[in-house]
Amino acid sequence: MPDVATRSTVQRVTDLEAWAFRTGKDLADIKETLHDLPKIIREEVMTYTAPMFEEVMNRMATKEDLSALSTKVDGLEGKVDNLDAKVDSLEVKMDARMDSFEGRMKSMEGRMESFEGRMESFEGRMESVEGKLDLILAKLD
Repeated sequence: MPDVATRSTVQRVTDLEAWAFRTGKDLADIKETLHDLPKIIREEVMTYTAPMFEEVMNRMATKEDLSALSTKVDGLEGKVDNLDAKVDSLEVKMDARMDSFEGRMKSMEGRMESFEGRMESFEGRMESVEGKLDLILAKLD
């Protein structure tokens, strides 16, 4: 039988059928054909599946690959935990700064209210002085 690996599957099946079911042969030839048939089928299956298994084996991850990946993931988890701690620390600092800022703002609001009170008092005095000046100017005319 010619080299099985070099022909198309359809041609190989056709040749296999022609070889396996030859007509005009005696019973001994048929028995030999039936005896060789499992070997031929096995070769056919191996020819078809070997490249697929080779491809699977080439792409399959090894224990070492998985172990290296696991180590990388563990390292990333450590970095993420470290980042979480830093973010938590920043949140605490920002909360403290916001509280301090809010305290300053309230203090400034209190000062502004005190200033506004003084301004109103000053405006009242100015109006009183203006009123007295108007009286003095009226008496002088």
